[in-house]
Amino acid sequence: MSMLARSINDEFSDYDEEEQEDEDEIEVDKKHVIEESFKEKIYGEGIDGGVPSNWLNTPATSRGTTSYTKKYGIGAKLMMKMGYVEGTGLGSDNRGIVNPIETKLRPQGLGVGGIKEKIHDSDEAMSSSDEEKQEKQDKLEPQIDIFELIEDLELKGAEVPMKYKELSDNIAKQTIRQGNQNELKDAYEKLNRINNELESVIKDERFHGFQLKEIESRMSSQNEELLQTERIVDLIEAFNNEYTSISNEEQKISLVSDTLKKLANEPYSAFKGIRETFASIVSPIVSELFQKYFEEAVDPNHLLIIILSDWAYIYREIEIIDLNQLGHWDSLIYSNIKQNLKAIIDDETKNDEVHALLMDLLHIWINAPVLINPTLAISNNLANEVILPFLNKKLELWLPGKDPNKSPHNFIMEYISLLSSDESLTIGKTLIQTVSEKYLNFVMHGSGSSFWEEYLSTEKSSVYYEGSIVAELTLLLDVWIIIFDEILGEKLGSDIQNALKMSFCTFMSTHEEFSWLGSKLEFTKLELVFLLIFKFKQCQLMNEQQTIALLQFKFFNPWIKTLVLWLQQINYSSLQISQWYRMWYDWFYNLVKEYNITSLVIRMVDWYFNTALQIIKDVVNDKQSSLPRLPSFENNSFPTNKKIYELIVNENANKPINTETSTVNVEGIPSYQLMTTFKDIVVSYCMLNDILFSTIKNKHHPELGLPLYRLESKSGKKYSSYIQDDVLWISTNIKDNEKSDYQPISLDDLTKYF
Repeated sequence: MSMLARSINDEFSDYDEEEQEDEDEIEVDKKHVIEESFKEKIYGEGIDGGVPSNWLNTPATSRGTTSYTKKYGIGAKLMMKMGYVEGTGLGSDNRGIVNPIETKLRPQGLGVGGIKEKIHDSDEAMSSSDEEKQEKQDKLEPQIDIFELIEDLELKGAEVPMKYKELSDNIAKQTIRQGNQNELKDAYEKLNRINNELESVIKDERFHGFQLKEIESRMSSQNEELLQTERIVDLIEAFNNEYTSISNEEQKISLVSDTLKKLANEPYSAFKGIRETFASIVSPIVSELFQKYFEEAVDPNHLLIIILSDWAYIYREIEIIDLNQLGHWDSLIYSNIKQNLKAIIDDETKNDEVHALLMDLLHIWINAPVLINPTLAISNNLANEVILPFLNKKLELWLPGKDPNKSPHNFIMEYISLLSSDESLTIGKTLIQTVSEKYLNFVMHGSGSSFWEEYLSTEKSSVYYEGSIVAELTLLLDVWIIIFDEILGEKLGSDIQNALKMSFCTFMSTHEEFSWLGSKLEFTKLELVFLLIFKFKQCQLMNEQQTIALLQFKFFNPWIKTLVLWLQQINYSSLQISQWYRMWYDWFYNLVKEYNITSLVIRMVDWYFNTALQIIKDVVNDKQSSLPRLPSFENNSFPTNKKIYELIVNENANKPINTETSTVNVEGIPSYQLMTTFKDIVVSYCMLNDILFSTIKNKHHPELGLPLYRLESKSGKKYSSYIQDDVLWISTNIKDNEKSDYQPISLDDLTKYF
């Protein structure tokens, strides 16, 4: 506070000088009065020792001067020297106050305002004019109380000069008037300025005190850190010296373990960089152990797993676990796992076993107590940085149908289930999306990589079908569709199935030069269609109603149209017609036997073959060939692929036909109730038993006039027959119908004749 005191004393010094000057003047006047009084005593007496001559003129009231001056001191003498007469008012006109203001001493040590001073009754004797003047002055100039200001300064340790305290006392006595108001203002402003500066100094002093304490604390902390660092450095130097001198692996591991245990305990554990130090000590030997044992460490009891688990246990004592980021230990272990896994993936000699090895290694590192946060390290970071690029590369090289043994379902689902986290689920969705896109191109005709185009381009279609198409579609329908629905949503599985159904339509589309005349390509196409439909019957690739809609609009309606156009251009007796008809009849007959086709489909096939026979019969009877009324959809017997697709995927197409109420040509799916005659039943039975049923041209029974039919087997046996009242009559004499002896037989016994 020495600087503070000096600054305050400097502020007070100007006012003290002024006060000293006033006191000096008073002393001079006092000395002068004393000298004059002394001269009067010496020189003023008369010759006879009488009263001095100047006293003779003193008024009678001045006789009490001695008691008056004793009471009021030097001030009274000075007043009298200036002409004041006791008992009269002040001023030239004697209109001022009469009685002087009395002073009152305070108890020693009591400050300003400590007592309430009583105003003497003499003050009440002031003239009414003086009181009015004072009241006006008080209203115009409010009194300034500097008591609180002085008290605040003294509380802050400042020594306030006595004159300011007396000035405060005068305010309390209400003795400050107009003449001393300026003095009071100046004193108040000076004290207030000093108080403000003192407050600023105190604040600065406190701030610097806080800074000093902070610096001292920081220096103490830095000294402690320096001491800890020196301890760590000594420990590491001792470790390095001993470690480099050891060649035995077991001894190295033991030394590292001992050093790590020391680090995890006092006084080393308090070191700020303890975790970085821990990782730096184990880093060299961890890299060596990984390089030597990584591929072998697929067992939780392996040496590598046991050692690292022990060190991880020690590290947990000093680690502050944060599940959102890898600590120093996890970062070290993760970097070694990542490096060694990449080496395995890049090793072409391990292509056949890479997935099995990766799965074993991932499983051990996820479950072993080596990593503090295995989910973040393996399921998130490793999956995103190593596994996903690896699997994407595998998927880029994979094509559905090329090698079913390398289908990604063999490994992708295992990775997704093992890396079970939100991040790995996102990765899994990305992979599954890639698989779905490849399968969509595989089943969609016209994509450029579909099995439809591949089937037609290969010389051994049946081999490709059995070895690739069936296996891949089985996998798609039994496995992948379920995966797509569960992970990516049901819509994707439906989109793939609908794309497959649409591809049936586009695959069977006829062209100008391609009208089901019986070319090898036509049979190749139909073979694939029937193979897919009836091979995957249990998968509902195409149900019965969808199969009927597809065959009638994409094959049989165009097939009947081809026959009509052909009969209009050539002689009905041409062998081409019979051969063409027999060729398709035999093909469908074999198809029915091979795939155990449902009765509804068989009835549709019978109806179309009977319709073809009726067209041929009309031409034989010299009737003009014309296109019969065929099944239609929206009044069109040859709808577009889009319309056929709409009919196939329509919910109504999946419902069985109501055969009781259907007519010959229902919108969409036709009724096959045309096959209500016994002849239709015979035709269907012959078809199922590899017997060709055909009309004999211009031949009738000689007596009954009924048309005669030829029954012929592949072995060459032939019989003539006719139908009467739902009974089949048969004769072996086909050359002379008039001499034929017809015998009625049961339809079930017909095969015995062949």
